[in-house]
Amino acid sequence: MSIRQLMAFFSDTVQSVVEAVKRQYIYIFPSTLSLPMQQRRAVVIQSRLRFLMYVMAAAIPLWSVPESYIFAQPLWTSLFGARILVGLSLAAYLVFGQRLFRNNFNKWTQLYVQLAVVFILPTLFYVYCIRLPDPIFVPNLFTLSVANTYFLLPFVIIACIGFFPLTVLEAALIVTPFLTAYYMTSSIAKGIVWSSDLGMMWVMSSVALASIAISCSQLRTLVELVSYSAYDMLTNCLERRSGEEVFKILWHYSIRKKTNLAVAFVDLDHFKQVNDLFGHEVGDSVLAETAAALKKNLRRSDSVIRWGGEEFLVVLPDANLENASKTMRRVTEKGLAKRPDGVLQTVSIGISERLSETIDDEKRLIQLADERLYRAKASGRSRIVAGDAVVKA
Repeated sequence: MSIRQLMAFFSDTVQSVVEAVKRQYIYIFPSTLSLPMQQRRAVVIQSRLRFLMYVMAAAIPLWSVPESYIFAQPLWTSLFGARILVGLSLAAYLVFGQRLFRNNFNKWTQLYVQLAVVFILPTLFYVYCIRLPDPIFVPNLFTLSVANTYFLLPFVIIACIGFFPLTVLEAALIVTPFLTAYYMTSSIAKGIVWSSDLGMMWVMSSVALASIAISCSQLRTLVELVSYSAYDMLTNCLERRSGEEVFKILWHYSIRKKTNLAVAFVDLDHFKQVNDLFGHEVGDSVLAETAAALKKNLRRSDSVIRWGGEEFLVVLPDANLENASKTMRRVTEKGLAKRPDGVLQTVSIGISERLSETIDDEKRLIQLADERLYRAKASGRSRIVAGDAVVKA
């Protein structure tokens, strides 16, 4: 193997490793997930959180019933009061908290607060219970089963993390405070006993790592499902239905924050000729190459939607007409794809923007960009039309 071949092999290996790391990056930090993925994940987490809160709000107070048969009155009264307080807190949040946060915070802030409530309240309850005197009861199968729920409670709390599709960072931020509280209460309650307490700490840490792994596995499955349903398989762009959802989200965000929002319709010039002369397989390759070039030269916050056939809709948040026009010129100046005959595939583009053109209807914004796309075609193709300006693409 020559030095050149060795260097090429080394370069390909490094590139493969980098690409593999990039693919796993989305499972660590929530900000790297795409907007459609964030929306679907929020729906899943929200529904599971509500279910878990309903179960906890009912189950935690109701567990006082079997405890009343085995614990003495002073201890049972203390536990009953704590259980009722936790149950009422969860019920109050379900009734009033979501309405309050809905009006003042965005969806993800609401979800993070709700996650905190779900895990902090049982943790505080556990810390309170561990400080109470040891119970005295007649040991039998029933009494031991009821009493051992306090031994199992930390494991149940940690295991609930695997109920949600979370990133590594999110799951770790939930696990760390609980494990800290567990370790501290274990040592404060009776001092560290090396043969038992440290062994339990090791078991709890292992359960926590397993829960984080399960949570990330759920996220991975959800990402694959969303990618399959929300993205066009040929171009890896958003398919139209999911793209319309993303556009509506960005539109309402633009209205609420009073920011710019531009859209650009991109249509491949004379694309029918590619299919007729070279076949549909080559046409698909040109489409995929065009889509890849579009996405490569846009910002992470921009969205590319396959609107239909050879037409794409590019959504550009925080961009006015001038910026959007410059962006699309930069994207197209080197050519988006090359046809088999060596000719660069050109595109026609129509751009519209919400604020400067005082558009208050989301459909009108897309319609205006579509009208300008037809002007670009009528002007000789390979043109960008933004407002009254017509420039070479």
